[in-house]
Amino acid sequence: MFDDYAPKAVSAIGQQDLNQYRLVRGVVTDFERKGQYLWLILDNNFYVGIPQAGSGNFSNLLALNSLKRAVIVRGKLYFSYKKWQIIATHPSQISLENPP
Repeated sequence: MFDDYAPKAVSAIGQQDLNQYRLVRGVVTDFERKGQYLWLILDNNFYVGIPQAGSGNFSNLLALNSLKRAVIVRGKLYFSYKKWQIIATHPSQISLENPP
């Protein structure tokens, strides 16, 4: 029961997670600007969309060198354009993990 509240690795996400609120753990491997979103790419295949119109709210995260950093993302999981994704509308949905 409580496994739903523990962060899942990107590689562990499956069909059972579709349209569910999840915590996802991954490493930021790239950034991409497409359309109305700035996308953080975790582990080369999970996309976190930040609306460009609201990206100023994420300036603390985006100002830090978050490339190659481990993050935990919270939100509803979608599968679109053959990609797993979460749309982040609030900065609290993305947190940097401290290195051990």
